[in-house]
Amino acid sequence: MSSITELEQELLKLDRNDAAGGEATNWRLKNRRHKHGPDTKKRDLQENIEKELLTYGMSTPLLDTLLYN
Repeated sequence: MSSITELEQELLKLDRNDAAGGEATNWRLKNRRHKHGPDTKKRDLQENIEKELLTYGMSTPLLDTLLYN
């Protein structure tokens, strides 16, 4: 499995866990650009996916569409 696929799977798993976790974690589902706080796992995963995709020459507007919509 490629590193991009692995990162995507981690992000999907995190989203599912956040949705099931109630108020303690569902803020991550609504705030993709959250930079401060006790837990920035989603942002970190998105940044890692973006770095991987950039190595394949994907543009930033396309990345925003793929990662944040």
